[in-house]
Amino acid sequence: MNHSEKVVMLFIYWECQKNARRAAQTYAHRFPNREHPAHSFIHNLERNFITYGSFSKRVDNQQRRRSDALGEEFEEQLLTYVRVNPRASTRHVSRELGIYHTAVCISLYSL
Repeated sequence: MNHSEKVVMLFIYWECQKNARRAAQTYAHRFPNREHPAHSFIHNLERNFITYGSFSKRVDNQQRRRSDALGEEFEEQLLTYVRVNPRASTRHVSRELGIYHTAVCISLYSL
């Protein structure tokens, strides 16, 4: 969905006195060949536009990369353990190293 379609959605939303359900129905009726978003999408579109000045949140420079946040020592420890035990599950690795399961998955996925 491009920006011009999102702008049209916002205009329809405001035309419908900020009734997201009615705006979604109106958009679907006016543009039957386009993708029809849920009413919550239209509401969130306006909220993001007002809050961030954009149609989506800006997280590219505001968050550190996950691999940097986990630390080099952790990654070395994790890689060593996986090399020694290549058939170990990520849950087993997290229990053995005392690290969150999601941190193990994210780190292995980013390698």
